[in-house]
Formats: sequence, C-alpha cells, structure tokens
Amino acid sequence: MIKKNKKKLLISSIIILLPTVVGLILWNAFPETMAVHFGMGEKAENSAVKGYIVFFLPLILLAFHWLGMVITNLDPKNKHQTPKAQNLVFWIVPCISVFSMTIIYLTAFGIQENSIFPFLFLAIGLGFAVIGNYLPKCRQNYTLGIRIKWTLQSQENWNVTHRLGGTVWFIGGLLIMATALIPYNFSMFIVLGILIVVTVIPLLYSYIYYRRQLKQETNDIIPLTNHYKKTKIIVFCSVFVMLAGMVYLMFSGEVNVEYGEKSFTVHSTYWSDVSMDYSQIDSVEYKNSGYSGSKMMAFNSAKLLLGKFRNEEYGTYQRYSYRKSPSEVVLTQKDGNILVLSGDSEVNTEEIFRQLKDRCEK
Repeated sequence: MIKKNKKKLLISSIIILLPTVVGLILWNAFPETMAVHFGMGEKAENSAVKGYIVFFLPLILLAFHWLGMVITNLDPKNKHQTPKAQNLVFWIVPCISVFSMTIIYLTAFGIQENSIFPFLFLAIGLGFAVIGNYLPKCRQNYTLGIRIKWTLQSQENWNVTHRLGGTVWFIGGLLIMATALIPYNFSMFIVLGILIVVTVIPLLYSYIYYRRQLKQETNDIIPLTNHYKKTKIIVFCSVFVMLAGMVYLMFSGEVNVEYGEKSFTVHSTYWSDVSMDYSQIDSVEYKNSGYSGSKMMAFNSAKLLLGKFRNEEYGTYQRYSYRKSPSEVVLTQKDGNILVLSGDSEVNTEEIFRQLKDRCEK
C-alpha cells in the first residue's frame, strides 16, 4: 500500500507538519506557555512551552501516522483493500493535526476556552459521520474497522457488523454535531453517552450474531491466522513504548535556581524559565508545603508542580516545586503576585530560602 501511494504519503506527512510552519511564522506572537488540555471546568488544565507545542506535538502525530501506515501495510489482507478505506488511513491523522493545532493556536491568541467546545464537538461528530460512511466499505482485515474476534473469524459477521456499525456511527456523528448547539455543561455528558452507545452496539451485535452462527453450525467461522497475533504484538509493543515515555515524563525533570547579582532565574525541565529582580520581592517566607491548589496553566506530574495554580491561601500564583518536598519558599512580590519554590529535599529548599533572603536584604 505504501509503495503504490508514496505521493499521497508524502503529502499527508507534509500536512501533519504544516502547523509547525505556521507556528514558526507566528512564533514571536505566541506566549511562552500555551494551553494543551481543557477540563470539565472549561479552563486550561495543562499547558506547555511553545517550543514543545510547535515542534514536538506535530512530530508525535507524524510518528503515529507512519506507525499506522506500517502496521496497515504489513497486513496481508489489506493488499486488496478498497481505495476509500485506504484514504481514511491516509487522511485521518492529518485532519487531527490541523484541527487540534488550530484550536491550540487560537486559544493562545486569547480565544476563550469555553468557545472551543462547540467546534470540538462539530469536528468529533463530523469524524464519526465520515468514518461511519466508510465502515461498510472496509473489507475484512487485521488493522482497519471493528477488529474483534467474532468479525475476524467470519466474513459474514464482519459484513453485517460493519453495515450496522456504519449506520450507528453516522447517526451518532450527527447527534454529536447537534450538541454544539447545547450549553457545554450538558453537551459534554450527552457526547460521552453517545460515544458509549456507538461503541457498545456494534460489539454487542457482533457477539449476538456469532452466537447465532454457532447454533446454526455455520462453516463460515474460521480460526484466526498467525498474522493477527503478530499485529497484536506490534500494537502492544508500540503502546508499551508510549506508556514508558509517559512514565518517564511523570517521574523525571528538575527545578534549579540560578542566582545573579541583581536577579535570579528559575530553570525547569518541562516549563518556561522565570526571572525576577531582587528589588521586586517584598517578602521571603519559609513554610511547610501546603495545598498546591487547582491547575490553571500548569505541568503537574508525580515529581514536579510547575506553572500557574490557584488555591484559597494565595489566590492565583506561580509554582516551581517538587511534589514531595516537605517545605517551600514563598516569595511575595511588591505587586502582590506570589511565587512558590522548593528544592528536591528540605536541605535544598532551606538553601534556596537562605540565598534569596540574604540577597533581598542587601
């Protein structure tokens, strides 16, 4: 499939990386940190430095694209796959890249977070409707479509399940698009309900059809081939590598403070650095670590707490700290803003406090 569609693969890869080109053009207009995740409260729950977003996110999507193409190409049953089903493989990730990065860029330019959800639901609904239209046209294989035991063992089961699944997904997509007209607080739960329904119905129908075939003692049911097992191993290894990367991200990183003559700079692995003149500091306090609060624009891992948080004690404030540190240094600036720092141990936190206290008193 790849050899016959080299030009299409090249074009789809370029489209995936197109947001990087746009990001470079708009680089100076972007803030240092940009929101990448939004929660139930319609507020940004996580963000990252613009370099990570502009360069790394499209590269991750490109890697997923190529991985999907390789796995699909290795499937012997895809050699005679319909052109429409092949097009879905080529263009689904490029569409995700362009849409998701557009949302992130618009949010960075001040578009209200709660304004993105109607467009998000429209895009999700359109995606489900398009996939639903393509499902009945997808021939039996090990990488595309509703790939469960009962559909892979029976061509008849595959056909009827995909016809029903296509109809259910198309209707579900239209319903999800309609939720864009409903207030967000209600539409989110409706969308989740629709996603559960359109997922469960084809699976349940396929199993019921399989049981009916067993009662009829049909000869259509055949054992799974070794290639199915190989595909599962490839997918499992890929998921394992991604999970390992996420675990590394959750338990790695550092926070360091560099002291200058007139100012200091806080360096962190996964967040933008912050600098401050000693003359800006009104008070320096050493406290036991308290409740960090809810994330506003922050990186929150098992090891680090970086970025903008909010709690009852400080209001909205900045934090560069280790999660398990028993103490922290609280800097109150003359304009009322608060910066909380800590080292990876109580000794290092005490050193930060001593260094800043001495320099602010000079």
